[in-house]
Amino acid sequence: MKMPVIGITASWKDAENGPMVQLDHGYVRCVEEAGGVALILAPQKQIAQLLSMIDGLLIPGGPDIDPKEYGQDKAPETNLVAHERYQFDKAMLTAADGRLPVMGICYGSQLINVHRGGDLIQHLPLKFGSDITHARSGTFVPHSVRILPKGRLQEIIRETEIESASSHHQCANRMGRGLVVTAESDDGVVEAFEDPKLPFFVGVQWHPEKTPEAEHTKRLFKAFVDSCR
Repeated sequence: MKMPVIGITASWKDAENGPMVQLDHGYVRCVEEAGGVALILAPQKQIAQLLSMIDGLLIPGGPDIDPKEYGQDKAPETNLVAHERYQFDKAMLTAADGRLPVMGICYGSQLINVHRGGDLIQHLPLKFGSDITHARSGTFVPHSVRILPKGRLQEIIRETEIESASSHHQCANRMGRGLVVTAESDDGVVEAFEDPKLPFFVGVQWHPEKTPEAEHTKRLFKAFVDSCR
């Protein structure tokens, strides 16, 4: 049986010797262990041809989306994603929405919400305080996430609460068209959402690729890859 090909968009970094693209191998490992083939996608122009080569799209973590994209001024804490990466991710997501299964992780989930017309909270402590630490410089912070009894996520993960690996200071605020919140942390931060009208169109705010041995990570990636068959 042909294994589904999952396109994973890479990050963009301006280096001394010219631009570089890179990707945490954890994403590749999770896709491979779920029965898929990972195809790393560097920013480029051939969107239609790339879309024809993949069976599903995964947009991983990264820096922050320019708040102009959702009608806000830039907060001091906002660290903008490279323009080249954002334009490529945006084009791939626009082309894939409604045509292919899509999963967004951290920045990827925020991009899904902005793409659908939603907006973001630019710096969590300004709204939610610091009772729960969602980000710490250079590390991934563990905290619990409640999986809500609606949508497919609880059916996929088969747990009502998980321990996440977290590294973010922004999250979805006003939800975009057709998106339903399916997980929250105890302070009310949106941790996951989906479009229930599509076979698989999911955003998760935590980093499942950092806990590849966790059952909830295996189930999430397995459901995503299976939806791409």
